[in-house]
Amino acid sequence: MGIVVERHPKCAVLKLSGLLDVKEARNLRDTLKTIEAEDVVTVVFDMGDVRFASSTAIGAMVAFSNEHQRRYGNGSVIICGLDKSIRRALEVLGLLDTFVEVPSLSDALKLVGDFGGEGDGAQR
Repeated sequence: MGIVVERHPKCAVLKLSGLLDVKEARNLRDTLKTIEAEDVVTVVFDMGDVRFASSTAIGAMVAFSNEHQRRYGNGSVIICGLDKSIRRALEVLGLLDTFVEVPSLSDALKLVGDFGGEGDGAQR
């Protein structure tokens, strides 16, 4: 699994990949604590390369989203690139509405008004 944080002018993108198992959920939580400390208003979870997400990883994302939206308002956490099975799991559990869902990262960046796209203006 990998977690790459891209800092764009109007948001932070967490590009997640591989298997989000219990061990990697801890790394995800640590990364989310760092993002929270940086006062980033809009956070995008790019799930396009995620093959599996454990309940622990999903729980970390949902807890972050709930707290972040309490602080910055509804719509401040976006999720994109969901695999059909992960999307279905979130939907069945009633957790999909915790996030603003869009199909792709480019759609997420358009939504936040950050038209730079991948590679343009992204700070790593």
